[in-house]
Amino acid sequence: MPRALCLAACLAAVCVSWSSAADAVDEDSSFAAAARLYRDSRGDHAGAAEAFARFAERFPRSERAGDALYAVGEIDFDRGLALANADPGFSAAVRPSRVRPPSSPGA
Repeated sequence: MPRALCLAACLAAVCVSWSSAADAVDEDSSFAAAARLYRDSRGDHAGAAEAFARFAERFPRSERAGDALYAVGEIDFDRGLALANADPGFSAAVRPSRVRPPSSPGA
């Protein structure tokens, strides 16, 4: 019985070790795929943002989870700038008004 217990413990350790190695490879390939989408997307980074978000969701404890979330934020920021630049009325709408507010009655 002790020999069977030792064999089961060794087998469990090998499985855990193999699983960790597979996760590391999967983590590396997932991040690399998201980075490749970003690099190859020619300005339309929506797919890369989704891939980076999935990476951060799937590997929240990864050393690169923060990088993935940063990339999502950067892509969203860039998309916002692109929208602002595409609409000529946008800058006029967000520019502070030079018109003074009406004075209150009795002032």
